[in-house]
Amino acid sequence: MTDSGAPIALFFGIGGMGLMLIAQIVILTIAFPKIRRIEELISSGPEYSALRLRKVWGGGPYGRLMRTTYVWRYLAMRKIPFGHFRRSAANFGDPDMDIPIGLRLCATVPSGMMFLGGATFFIAVEFMPGFEY
Repeated sequence: MTDSGAPIALFFGIGGMGLMLIAQIVILTIAFPKIRRIEELISSGPEYSALRLRKVWGGGPYGRLMRTTYVWRYLAMRKIPFGHFRRSAANFGDPDMDIPIGLRLCATVPSGMMFLGGATFFIAVEFMPGFEY
């Protein structure tokens, strides 16, 4: 990339970092009570790991991000038609549980924003001139 593309790459890199930061703040404050509710809905018995992971990671900021990622993975994997993915989702919670659309959106949209911001940042860094890994 030429030097004229540096401001564009810098703009997208900063935008990606900002999107990640906003998404993490939303996850840690606004969306997390709803994610906790999803954990309670899908863990109807002790054989599911959602409640065990709650005890492992706790309620701190890092634990909240990890638990959000687990719930996002569960919501994505339970809808993939291949057997391996449904079994993996079944390890975390009941894959046949009907979760209201509002709760699903509160878990998937902020997490998706965080992953999109991270991807945007890393792609923009790749196109910044003079940056070598």
